[in-house]
Amino acid sequence: MAPTKPRFKGNVLIERSGKSGYVLIPNETVRDAHLSFRARGVLAYLLSHSDSFLLTEATVREAGLEGRDAIKAALRELEKWGYLQRKKRRLTGQFTTFYVWKVRDRPVDNPVDNPVGRTVDNL
Repeated sequence: MAPTKPRFKGNVLIERSGKSGYVLIPNETVRDAHLSFRARGVLAYLLSHSDSFLLTEATVREAGLEGRDAIKAALRELEKWGYLQRKKRRLTGQFTTFYVWKVRDRPVDNPVDNPVGRTVDNL
């Protein structure tokens, strides 16, 4: 099944292999031995949301029983293995910054080599 076309409405861009309304996670992702079970659970939670959902570390933490450090570690793990990209952005003329999250149900090919200076358009 071809991935759905990514949509960008909120601060999150989600690329899924299946239809919306439920979470469909490829077996190779669920069985990825690089990921802890905690990171797999956080990934499933992230994939369960629409693009219009506002994701922050705090909203992820408040959705479960894990503490701040556990969530930070799981998110870093997902970034390391190519399932999550978070890029800091600033609105033109504003001092406030925000993060754009790109969540994938399959990792990018070379997650460690991802360039840092990517724009929201090619995230």
